Amino acid sequence: FPVTIGLFELGQSLCTYLAPPISTVFILGLLWKRATPKAAELTLYLGTLIRLAIGFCQLINFPTKEAWPHFMLLCFYMMLGLMIFMVVVSLFTSAKDTFAVKENAPIDMIAEGLTSRGRFQVRILWSIVAIIMIILYCIFN
Repeated sequence: FPVTIGLFELGQSLCTYLAPPISTVFILGLLWKRATPKAAELTLYLGTLIRLAIGFCQLINFPTKEAWPHFMLLCFYMMLGLMIFMVVVSLFTSAKDTFAVKENAPIDMIAEGLTSRGRFQVRILWSIVAIIMIILYCIFN
């Protein structure tokens, strides 16, 4: 296969090939209350399959290199198409598939199951992550 793409551009394009399905589900899930779990699931599955097929075709320059727009523009088109797809599927799936979210759920419900020892371990682990990030910043700065 005649691959004529640089290593940096290849890495960037691979990340953008996987972003549209996940970003679409995230954005519509947050901003539109009618989004259904079935629509999110189908968008993730079909979007990932289509995106990987398009990415592979663009990588091997099929049919020609000039036929493909820049990968960022292609990412935008794919996300727009997936948003339309998710809205249509959400409109045709039943409302009983949606989850009810309580408006004023206390934030402490997350840590309710943690003991004091568990909370201490979580703080220690986050402190280790922070120290590693500071070390990496100092090394690569």
